[in-house]
Amino acid sequence: MNNQVPALLKFGSGPTGNVGANDPKPNPLFKGFTSPSIDMDAVRDGRRAPLLYVDVPLDSTFTIAAGNPLILPISGNSFYIDQDTSVAGVGYVHFQDTNLQAASAPIFVGAGFIANVPFTQILIENKIAQPAKILRIVYGVDVDFTAGVNATIAVTDQAPVRFSGTSQQHTVTATAANIVPANASRKFAMIQNNGTIDIYVAIGVTATTTNGFKLAPNATMTFDAAVATNAFSAITASGTNSNIVHLFG
Repeated sequence: MNNQVPALLKFGSGPTGNVGANDPKPNPLFKGFTSPSIDMDAVRDGRRAPLLYVDVPLDSTFTIAAGNPLILPISGNSFYIDQDTSVAGVGYVHFQDTNLQAASAPIFVGAGFIANVPFTQILIENKIAQPAKILRIVYGVDVDFTAGVNATIAVTDQAPVRFSGTSQQHTVTATAANIVPANASRKFAMIQNNGTIDIYVAIGVTATTTNGFKLAPNATMTFDAAVATNAFSAITASGTNSNIVHLFG
């Protein structure tokens, strides 16, 4: 027991001076903690640029075909579109170097899009006007944008299309007739049979009871992804007629 007394006395006494305060500390200081993975000195001396951003309004169209694409003189190798879908729209981005080329790859971008690609300027196309929408482009140098738990990265063919349209009524009889003319820019089509008998709807040809799509009473036909731009015609069985409502945009 006697050989333990000095150790107990030392343990019970307070610290004397500042002995050991400046001694080298192990790295990591605590087990499980390591040095930062990003070089903070490189941030301070400018080797790693801070995040920058620019807002691109999408209220009007601007395309290469129309001769008015938007060219932004910004550079970096990290690219991100803010993922707030309440304001973020979509568009096509051409990552460019010093020589802008219309033939460069168009990349469809939307909310949450991330790319690690070097660029000294970018060319942007907006093919459909998107009122109150923007592309908030966040960019920098050697920034590792990574999808987080809230990321909404997705690949889509096109943004939802808004258009003006008015519902119209048409009477379908036993004689085939067009219910709507051809329209090369059609974006949407909906037909509902409000009558009490079947109708037959044909696209691009004169409707018959054999080549048309059969639409029963109260049934609805909708085109919203793949939309036919030909004329639509309709017919009923002999000696009968029916009312339909259709909406095109």
